Formats: sequence, C-alpha cells, structure tokens
Amino acid sequence: MKYCLLGIALALALSCQKQPSQTLITRLPNFPAPTAPNPAPTTSTTPTSTNAVTPPGSGCTQNTLYKDVDQDGLGDPSIGLTVCSGGIQTGYVANSSDCDDTDPVIQQNCCAVYVSPNGLDSNDGTSWAKAMKTLWAAYQTATTRAPSSTCSSFYQVFVQRGLYKTPAGDAGLLANASRKSKILGGFVGTETAATTRPAIAIGDTTEGNWTIIDGKTAANTHVLRVESQLVVDRVWIRNGQATASSQIPDDSGGGILVWTTAANLTLSNSIVSNNTALAANGGGGGLANFGTVNISQVNFFSNQANYTGNEQGFLSTGGAIQNFGTATVNRSVFYNNQAIAGGGITNAATLTVTNSIFSNNQGVYAGAIANLVNATLINNTFLSNLETNSQGTTILQIADPSYTGLTTSLTNNILWGDTNPAIGFFDDSNFATTGGPAPTLSANLINQDPKFVSGSDLHLQSSSPAIGTGDPSVISQVGSVDFDGNPRLSSGKIHMGAYQ
Repeated sequence: MKYCLLGIALALALSCQKQPSQTLITRLPNFPAPTAPNPAPTTSTTPTSTNAVTPPGSGCTQNTLYKDVDQDGLGDPSIGLTVCSGGIQTGYVANSSDCDDTDPVIQQNCCAVYVSPNGLDSNDGTSWAKAMKTLWAAYQTATTRAPSSTCSSFYQVFVQRGLYKTPAGDAGLLANASRKSKILGGFVGTETAATTRPAIAIGDTTEGNWTIIDGKTAANTHVLRVESQLVVDRVWIRNGQATASSQIPDDSGGGILVWTTAANLTLSNSIVSNNTALAANGGGGGLANFGTVNISQVNFFSNQANYTGNEQGFLSTGGAIQNFGTATVNRSVFYNNQAIAGGGITNAATLTVTNSIFSNNQGVYAGAIANLVNATLINNTFLSNLETNSQGTTILQIADPSYTGLTTSLTNNILWGDTNPAIGFFDDSNFATTGGPAPTLSANLINQDPKFVSGSDLHLQSSSPAIGTGDPSVISQVGSVDFDGNPRLSSGKIHMGAYQ
C-alpha cells in the first residue's frame, strides 16, 4: 500500500507538529537562468547558407540541401545549404519537410495539430490558419486522427503562446492514447517546425512568452494526466487542484499525474507552479509519479502538499514531486515548495537528481527531500531550506533499520543555510531519529560557507572551498554539463554544487 510508509510511519510524530504556512509565494529566486538547449533560431523558414562548403558561384545551377540530423531522409527547413545542382553534402538532403529533426519518428507534416488562443475548435488543426482553440479538442483530434505512413506511432500538438484553461469539472488533459505524443508550446504562431521556436529559459516568468495551461477553473483535478508516453516541452502548468479526499489517484498530482507503471513522461524547459494536493493521503502538489519521468530544465515553485485536517494516520508528502516510480531530474529548480514531509521531493521508489537547485522549500519533516527507498543526489545546491520540527532535516532518509539495499547517496552537493542537522534519518519502526540506516556521503560541502557570489547568485567565488574539490568519478552519472550548460569538468576537476 503506497501510504504505509508515508502515512503511518510518521503519523504519531506529526500529529502535534506545526504545519507550514498555506500562503503561496510567486516570487522566483534570482538565479541565472539555465542556457536553453538550442540557440534562439529565426522563425523564418528561409534557408541560410552555412560554412560547410563554399557556396557555388554564378557558373552553376544552384540547389538547396537541408540539414538531416536524425538521418530519416527529411531535412530541417530552417537549416539550408546552397550547392551546385547535383551536389552532395554529408548530413544534408534535398527534402525539407521534417518539422522535428531531433526525432526520426516525427517526419513529414509534423504529424501535428495546431492550437491557438485565436483558433476555433471547428477547425481541423492542420495549420496555424486552421488552428483549433482548446488543447482538449486538439488532443482528441490528434489521438483519433487516422494514422498516415509517417504518423503511425507518433503525433504532436503545436501550441501557440497564450493562456489555456481546463474545462470546469474536467479530470485534466488525459494522455492515454496508444500512440506516443508530444505537447510542444512556445510557438509564436508562424513556425512550421518545432526547431524554429524562440528559445526560452526556465527563469523567465513573463507570461507572454509561455504556453500556459491553467487548472484554476476546475476542482478535484489534475492539469495533465499521463497514462502513455508523452513529451511536454516549453509549457507552464499551474493552479492544478488535486483535492479528492482519500481517492487514489485524484488526491495526488495537482499539476501532473503520471498514472500506471507503463506511463512515461519527458518534461523539459517548462514551469510547474502553484499546484496543490491538499487531500488526506495526497501528495505531489506539482507532480505525482507512478511510472517513469525524465525532467530537465524545469522550474518547480510554490507547489503544496499539505493536508489541513486531522493528521493522525495521514501524511501529505512531496510539495513539488511525489515519486512512486522512477524519476530522473537534471538542471532544475525547486523553490518555495511546501509539504508535511519533503518540501521539495518525497521519494518512495527510485530517484536521481543532478545539477539542480533547492532553495526556500519547507516541510515539517525534510525541508528539501524525504527519501524512503533509493535516492542518488549528485552536484546539487541546497540553500535555506526549512523544516519546522526539531527532529527534521534538509534531507531526510526514512526507513526501518531492518531494510536492506535502501540508500540515500550524496556526492558533490552543497548544503548551506539549511536547518541543522542538514542530513539525517528517521527510523519508522519505532518513531525514533536514531537507529535508521545512515545516508552515504562523498565529497559534499555541508554547513561550511561555499562563498556564493551572492545570496541570489549561487555561482562560486574563486576562493570557494567547493571549487575543484568534488569527486570526478561521478561524471558519467552527473552528465557532461552543469546547471548553466557549461562543461562539467575543468582541467579534469569537478566543483561541488550545481555550477562548474
């Protein structure tokens, strides 16, 4: 039963403890925004010459070839190369109809349905001129559209910038089709390829730059419910409300619910904010995962999982994320999230977090992360996370001492300005804070001034004790770039924390 560890284990200890404030704060930390994965391209589809070969002179008939990164025989219309007629250039093709050159499955005509705040649901969604108005109608169209030779296993929804609200009483945008799918936001409304969207950083909260899916109009819901394979990119998910009392799964995942073990979500370059899971036993205000999630460059802020009734026998966990599956998080921010346990994340399965920042999160137990099973934390920065119980810590491992193979492993992390002790464990067999399995620590900077540039700029000064003192053996796990997208190794050395 999923709540055995999360509910009964801490119920007695929690029953008399002060709850975190219910006030949601929308101010973001002034962290330098991570570099977008691709430079901002022009929205024009006019091919541009490259330096791959010398452009032909006037003595030949000119043709244009197009970059084919995914090698599916179809090229990116935004990256062209002028050559003499009949000329061949490795990596380029004559066809220019690939609208996602990063994925060989997505090919001609994008397999896409277009959505715009100015569209009409009576349209067929085959272009911006014929865009549909609501995501819900567009998604239904995409999932039921007869497959073609290039769209048999994958389809996309292209969503223009703007505000899209969940219908009153709706259970959220349900992704349960047999075909894989993508919801891609951030379009200006003139692009014909996903690769030509303007880049956007997760630190940018200018609403006009975002595709926003807002759950404020509906209660007892999730903004997005995933039951298949789904990619979400450049979307702001906010104001979801999972409030169904003790009703699995509608008590969890106010923003996103990844439901069933077969569900698989890739979430990137997005924001998840101001979502709640306030029901008894509920959790994962921002996201509740029962399948597999891969998260990169996502800003989780002001999400809550705080049950406000009688806490005896109940526990709301994971302000931003509650994980009962496999979760991988990289280059992301967790700020001002709240829960009874695990203000940022509560893990009850398998969790890996790298190159990320946790700041000003709050919990009665575990201000930043509460772990019940296996968590691997590498090169993260923890600053000013708060727990409101004297037995709690910033990172808390909760387990029975008889358990084997369950670990909280920390390498190359910085913990500063958090509640003391920064790392601890809780024995859920006798409600004690001693006797549980100790976390595994290697090359972390704990309760020692890391000498950040400032309280809002968490880059390291040149005199920081975290510079070049990390364990480089984890490079295969932490990845080749840091939070900013800069190389992780400097002369063979690795810093502690999220920045190199």
